[in-house]
Amino acid sequence: MDSTPSTERSTTNTKAAGGTAHHRRVQTHCPYCALQCAITLKNAVDGVELTPRDFPTNRGGLCRKGWTAAELLDSGDRLTHPLRRVGTDEHGEARFERISWPEALDLIVAQFRGVQERHGRDAVGIFGGASLTTERAYQLGKLY
Repeated sequence: MDSTPSTERSTTNTKAAGGTAHHRRVQTHCPYCALQCAITLKNAVDGVELTPRDFPTNRGGLCRKGWTAAELLDSGDRLTHPLRRVGTDEHGEARFERISWPEALDLIVAQFRGVQERHGRDAVGIFGGASLTTERAYQLGKLY
């Protein structure tokens, strides 16, 4: 863990805030591992500022990966809305169209149910990582 006190160090992710000056603070946790180190994200004019918070697991510090957590918010490859595959183009590349969240969730449910009807309930599995809270792991287990 980085021993630099959280009041002395922060990182800024450029462009993620879309250039707005909205200064909303979100207290959350690092997405990488089971420790769930506490962080605060704040929109700033030049991006998203990440600051560690004092928490039993991280005591105000972060590992190398934790310090980069805000960079994911600005990735050009990050999906920000659901897409449905609608075929391929003349080069064999997949084509997608934007759909609403309710449409996407309905499609997922229909596909899961279809696979389970054809191949049995155990034909669909869900992977959960170490960063899941006990409550989220319980909910995953109840999905099917």
